[in-house]
Amino acid sequence: MREDDADKVLVLISSMFRIPDNYVAKLKSKLIDLELTSKNEPKIDWITEARNVAINIAEDRGTVSIVDVLDECPLPDEIDPRVVGGVFKHQRFNRVDSITIKTDSGRYKTVGVFALQNLH
Repeated sequence: MREDDADKVLVLISSMFRIPDNYVAKLKSKLIDLELTSKNEPKIDWITEARNVAINIAEDRGTVSIVDVLDECPLPDEIDPRVVGGVFKHQRFNRVDSITIKTDSGRYKTVGVFALQNLH
């Protein structure tokens, strides 16, 4: 467990139970030693990877859409497709246009086209 998460757990436990001072550090250490996995980690990892792919594409081509990103960095089956919206929710991207695509289900959808924003 991350240290900041262990601190949050300790605050919660301390609000419900009296923990002797000499046990607080020991309990915190035991919490940190727990090997917990987060359901969010794969999602966060994919968004970070996809965002890096988007930056590379935008640097090469000038603009990028989620279609370009998904071609190079497919969304894993276990991740909810709605997370693709998080790729461009970053200060480096500026929406410059829109395109209409036809989805696999035959429906039409408008997606954004983004360029890298000059942050200097």
